[in-house]
Amino acid sequence: MPKVILLKNKTSPIDSYDVQFTCLNWHVEFFPVLEHERIDPKGLRNYIESEEFQVNDATIVTSQRAVEAINSQVPYLSDRAKRLLLAKPVYTVGPATAKMFSESGYSDIRGGIQAGNGDVLADLIISQSNLDTERISRLVFFTGVTRRDIIPLKISQTPGLSLTEKVVYKTKAISNIKPRLQETISAYSSATVQKGDSPWIVFFSPASAEDVVQVLLSTSRSRFRLAAIGPTTEAFLKENNLPPDAVAERPDAEHLIRAILKSQK
Repeated sequence: MPKVILLKNKTSPIDSYDVQFTCLNWHVEFFPVLEHERIDPKGLRNYIESEEFQVNDATIVTSQRAVEAINSQVPYLSDRAKRLLLAKPVYTVGPATAKMFSESGYSDIRGGIQAGNGDVLADLIISQSNLDTERISRLVFFTGVTRRDIIPLKISQTPGLSLTEKVVYKTKAISNIKPRLQETISAYSSATVQKGDSPWIVFFSPASAEDVVQVLLSTSRSRFRLAAIGPTTEAFLKENNLPPDAVAERPDAEHLIRAILKSQK
């Protein structure tokens, strides 16, 4: 049975990577390298209820963790605040985050599969802000403590657009990554690896991956194969002398599996 080690937390209630790999009869193992903590949930709820938030034309959310933080407060909102939140345009990166919004009842989701990274999403926001039918000028970016600068930078440089950032979660590395990963890789017997059935290890982000890189650099490359969820992670791996065997064209389970299967032909 093929094996894949996903360097991520399992998404609740349904993880699309788990579902799709399992349907292909793969053994799936989740190996979290990060843990997430929500920041001031009550303050977030009060902000969404406030006029300060409601006068904005659209929101930006590029992380599933930020979606979860926002959605955790929806049951406590007034009917009016909930209605305005779900109807407000939301710009997001990638199909997975867009799907979470769709399943949560948001009606105007933009970007998603058409915007695989923050650079593309920023360009989409800027282009739509210039349309006579849109008139989008004020935006709120719900984000984590650590985030890339590309979206705030591009929007701040665009006349007529203003951006408010609201930090809703923080991320930190999980301890004892090295011994846990060494144990995980060692669990696959030499006999299995010799049959060409070495496990796939999938990187989803460069964040807090230094310990993982150190373990892999000290491990024979014949004992594992590497996949990256996109070009940013691919570049990180190459910079660390770990070129991936497969790179997903888009950051979702379908394209990841397609890239892995293609590399095995």
